[in-house]
Amino acid sequence: MRKMRRKTAAVIMVSLLILLAAVATIFSLYVESSGASGVTRRATDYLVANYNPSIGMVSETQKGGTYFVYSDNFLAAYVLGRSGNSTLRAIAANVTSTDERYLAMVPDPENQYQVISSSNGSFFASNDYVLARVGSSVIETTLNNGTSPLSPSSYADVAFLEALYWHQVHGGYVFNEFTLAVHLYDGRGFVDNASSGGAYQTYKLALYDYVGKVVGAALPRDLDANLAKLQAPDGGFYTGYASDFSPIGSTNTETTSLAILALSTPAAKVAQPYSSYLPVFVSAIAAIVLAEVVVLRRRRGGARRHSKSSVQFS
Repeated sequence: MRKMRRKTAAVIMVSLLILLAAVATIFSLYVESSGASGVTRRATDYLVANYNPSIGMVSETQKGGTYFVYSDNFLAAYVLGRSGNSTLRAIAANVTSTDERYLAMVPDPENQYQVISSSNGSFFASNDYVLARVGSSVIETTLNNGTSPLSPSSYADVAFLEALYWHQVHGGYVFNEFTLAVHLYDGRGFVDNASSGGAYQTYKLALYDYVGKVVGAALPRDLDANLAKLQAPDGGFYTGYASDFSPIGSTNTETTSLAILALSTPAAKVAQPYSSYLPVFVSAIAAIVLAEVVVLRRRRGGARRHSKSSVQFS
């Protein structure tokens, strides 16, 4: 009997430890998710603070006078438009309308970032164009309309965006292009043909995070956390960083928009919120404990019947 009691106690103890571990895991994931939400909220506030309603666009930099259709305002409109906040969606709609008005004067306005919202994309050398001047402000855009194709093995951002393009077209994980980019990753950032002076570019880290989640790739566990380290006090994201993740440069709209996109996108393999697994854990452990209790009671009952029959026999 003592052995059975010890065994039952051990099973219950193990079950409780499993439950505590499950709860701790879910809690840590909840805290991590809540932290990411705070980061994206401050980053969104940064974009809104740099939105100029009289121009209908978000400035390239804080209090700056330059406004880029591609990629700054295209990306800002995309991330703001995904919000559940009607005010943010209204800003996004206004920015998109302004973008379209300026692009109407450009023949074949193609840009590599179009692939984020469609199966369109151009991966040729880029050129910047001045579209208009509004008072002291300048409206520009970047177009990938050059004659030289960009190499995905030489530029991490091109590789990620091409992987996203093929994913949009074929609906699956495109191993080749994504792997080309990952080969340029040294554990902290990307070292490619655009690298200079030992500095890493934040937007490439954000693209790694975002595209990896979309196509269902395995990503470093600390990727979101490392990206969040690059947020400035004003809510924007620094354009560059050193090997210790100390910031280099200033903040801008393009980098901040891509960081929001990455941190607000759930991994493709996550089918439901982690909290929904808690009842499963609890039910499974309760079943184990109940089964052990039933077995124990049956053994005790059998032992008592055996004891009585032995007395009668004697």
